[in-house]
Amino acid sequence: MKLLYVLVAVPCLLLSACAGNDPLKVDKIPPDEPLLIKHIGDTGDGMILSEYSPDSIFVTDDNNGIDAESDGDWIKLQWNHLTDNDLSAIKIYRYATGYPAVEIESILPDREYYIDRLSNTGGLNARETVWNYYIKPIDRAGNFSISDTVSYRLINKAQLISPYEDALLDNSNITFNFIKSGPVSKLRLLVFDEYKQYIWHRDIYVTEDNSFSAFYDGESLGNGIYYWRVDSFGDSNEEGIFLSGSESKERKFTIE
Repeated sequence: MKLLYVLVAVPCLLLSACAGNDPLKVDKIPPDEPLLIKHIGDTGDGMILSEYSPDSIFVTDDNNGIDAESDGDWIKLQWNHLTDNDLSAIKIYRYATGYPAVEIESILPDREYYIDRLSNTGGLNARETVWNYYIKPIDRAGNFSISDTVSYRLINKAQLISPYEDALLDNSNITFNFIKSGPVSKLRLLVFDEYKQYIWHRDIYVTEDNSFSAFYDGESLGNGIYYWRVDSFGDSNEEGIFLSGSESKERKFTIE
């Protein structure tokens, strides 16, 4: 009798059904679809309305969507905060028109931006190529979703002439000299404070000249450290949003 009881009990344990237990549920729900931010404006544009915000925003390098970076031939992607709490990674994909998409990196899921340090590879130049991007968040169960696609094209950077790096200046005559490089639609000279916060800009619409000189005519700068750079802009869409551009490297100067 005891032997019969054991033979009956063992399959009951294996099936896990004799006690009325349900099997563990498997997560099959993909993460919410992420939203990449298209290029919505440039530092110096001031307050703008954006489809990504219910309120007007003051455009800066940190919130203007996909854009050129000043440190190199780099493009920064930005996306809205991902709300899923079980993500394991975000995969970044890039492609040029007519070429297959390639995964270029997998990053931690708490990030809200990615900087693509481009190089001339596969017969494509970092500059003058329209680069397209999308991202794929993946959760711990392996489910994933795919974002929309955003695009940007880098153009040649302006060459800064003077003031030189670490120049000592006074407020009586602050003059910036620079050279455009290649075809551009507009140049924007920008000045930032020591915290890299925007202070002033001047737009320069391009003529046949290559060399430019511009005076600072903003509010008087107090003693301290400042930075300047020149942004170049290429083509734009019907709304006047530039779809291509570049940012020169920043230079530091001191008022004393």
